[in-house]
Amino acid sequence: MLRATGALTLSLVATEAGGIVGHIAFSAMTVAVNPRGLRVLGLGLIAVSPARQRRGIGLALICHGLDAARAQGAGAVILLSRAD
Repeated sequence: MLRATGALTLSLVATEAGGIVGHIAFSAMTVAVNPRGLRVLGLGLIAVSPARQRRGIGLALICHGLDAARAQGAGAVILLSRAD
């Protein structure tokens, strides 16, 4: 849905043996109180194949994603969680 609406700012995948085993997505956010005018991204999707979890793939995606977000001018990243 983020991609379809043009809201996807950054998307990274992890691969092993030619297949995708993880994905992370950042989207632009508007923060009501932002006195410094920071560019804010939401980190709202972190997914790792169940068979590949607990091997550092998610952490590597987050670290690379934060570096890429910083390089794109993001001043803050907010971790989003799903409300059930």
